[in-house]
Amino acid sequence: MATTLPRTEESRSVVLGGFEELWLHRKPETAEKWFTPDLTFQTTIQPEPFRGPDGFREFYSGISGGFPDYDIHIDDVVAEGDKVVLRFTFRGTNTGDYFGIPSTGKPVTIRFVEIFTVRDGQIASIWHVANVLDVMQQLGFLPKSGLPKPVMLVYKLRSKLSRR
Repeated sequence: MATTLPRTEESRSVVLGGFEELWLHRKPETAEKWFTPDLTFQTTIQPEPFRGPDGFREFYSGISGGFPDYDIHIDDVVAEGDKVVLRFTFRGTNTGDYFGIPSTGKPVTIRFVEIFTVRDGQIASIWHVANVLDVMQQLGFLPKSGLPKPVMLVYKLRSKLSRR
């Protein structure tokens, strides 16, 4: 336990320091300070992870470009050893391009969970989890009731065919 506590505190400090500088102070240019060169940043918006500090900046650009007025509130922090979990609430208005989705002018509130791994005083990996269905509903692309029935029918048919 004696060796876990200092590592836990270091990991927590690195993640919160990086999150504050990169997101709250909007300084993506400092990404090399916080991320390992081989950072793996897995998100729910694309199947392949973003890689390295440049990959983070690409992700950041998509978010900050789509929601330039964003505000983030950290709701929970849990740390153990080299792992840190953040739960936070993101609020913003979609007034710009959001990963290829044109501006809707609609406000969103998105709850995220991110799981970080810290290595040698820098963030080496991030698992970024969000309810993309909820985001698409808030932006007006899907009904509040969930996926449209034709989409669900195609999904069910595809599932049945894949079992054969």
